[in-house]
Amino acid sequence: TAELQAEMDQRLLSALTHYASLFENWDALNESLNGSYFNSRLGDAIIPWVYQRAHEIDPSVKLFTNEYQILEGFKADDYVRHIQWIQFQGGHVDGVGVQAHLPGVVEPFTILSRLDELS
Repeated sequence: TAELQAEMDQRLLSALTHYASLFENWDALNESLNGSYFNSRLGDAIIPWVYQRAHEIDPSVKLFTNEYQILEGFKADDYVRHIQWIQFQGGHVDGVGVQAHLPGVVEPFTILSRLDELS
C-alpha cells in the first residue's frame, strides 16, 4: 500500500515537473468513477489526494477529471456527485471531461441535457 502510493507520488512529481509550463490542462485521474484499481488498494481518499498533490506540484496546470458512460449511460448524476465529493475532500478540479463510445442512436437532446447538467 505505501509502496503504491509512493509510486503514484513519484509519477505525479515526475510528470508534472517534466511537463511544467508545456501543458495547460492535465487529466489528473482518468475514470475514477468507473475505475477501482487505486481506490480498491489505497482507499477512496486516494482520489482527492491525486488532485491535491498535483495542484501542490504545479498550481498553474488546470486539472481535469474524465469519465465514460456519461453521455450515453445513466451516470451523469453520479459523476456530478463524484466531482463534488472530490472537491469537498479538498481535491482541485478545474474541468470535466467526458468520453463517448456511442453504441447506436443517442438522442441529441439527451446529450445536451447531460452536458448542461455537468456544466
